[in-house]
Amino acid sequence: MTAQARAPRRSASLDAVPAEDVRMPPAPAADVVVTALPVLRVESAARSVRFYCGRLGFRQDWWHQASPEEPATVSVSRGGAGLILTERTDLGREGQVCVWTIELATLFAEWGSQEDVALEHGPTPMPWGFTEMAFRDPDGNRIRVAQPTGCQT
Repeated sequence: MTAQARAPRRSASLDAVPAEDVRMPPAPAADVVVTALPVLRVESAARSVRFYCGRLGFRQDWWHQASPEEPATVSVSRGGAGLILTERTDLGREGQVCVWTIELATLFAEWGSQEDVALEHGPTPMPWGFTEMAFRDPDGNRIRVAQPTGCQT
C-alpha cells in the first residue's frame, strides 16, 4: 500500500477554513447539543451495572435488550457524568473516559478503597495542570478522574 493510499481523506472545504475560524465559534443563545456520552464495550452489562452503581455510586438510567439472546446496552450516571455500557461486539475494546471533578480526594477515598477497583495510580499532579487518578473497570476500560491542580478540596 502506498503512502498516498494510507493518507487520511481530506476535505477541500474544511482545508479552506482558517483554523482560527473554527477554534472558538461564537456561543449561541441556546444550543441543541446537550451532552456527549462515551460508549464503553463490556462483557456483561449486569456485572458492569453492579460495578458502576454498586461500587462507584452511579445510578442506572435505562436498560435496553431486544431479547435475552441480544446484547444489552445500559446507561449509568452520577452527577453530570453519564456512560453508556454495551455488550455489542461491533465496538472497539479498552476505551477510556475522563471524569472531571472538584473533589478528587473525596472520590479517591470512596473509590480507591473498593476491593475490586483496579487502581493504576492515586492522585498525581500531571504536567498539563491537573491532578489525576486512574483505574480500570472490570472490562479493562481506563477511567481517569481529573481535577484542575489549582482547585482546592
